[in-house]
Amino acid sequence: MNEAKAAAWSKTRQMGKAKFIMIRGVLLWGVTLAAVFTAIEWFSQQTVLSSWLTVRLLVFGIVGFFAANFQWDGNERKYEAYQRQLQASAGSSKKGKRKPGSN
Repeated sequence: MNEAKAAAWSKTRQMGKAKFIMIRGVLLWGVTLAAVFTAIEWFSQQTVLSSWLTVRLLVFGIVGFFAANFQWDGNERKYEAYQRQLQASAGSSKKGKRKPGSN
């Protein structure tokens, strides 16, 4: 993770895990995929079955939930590793410096 990605994730993580999963996973992935597959059904069969729409929303909502959960966990691991790296590099630069008057 670089500085720009860390800053973006820092801002994103302020919304919290539950809100992130609902917005990115269930709404973004779930509804979008359900709409795409419903459009495919419409263009190929010229009809949309409401029962299949319900199934799609449920299935793709669950898929989106897990996808966003894995994304959150992965980004958190990368962010924490980046923060540890920053702390380690800041700590090593402090150790190399001499205090004034300590000859």
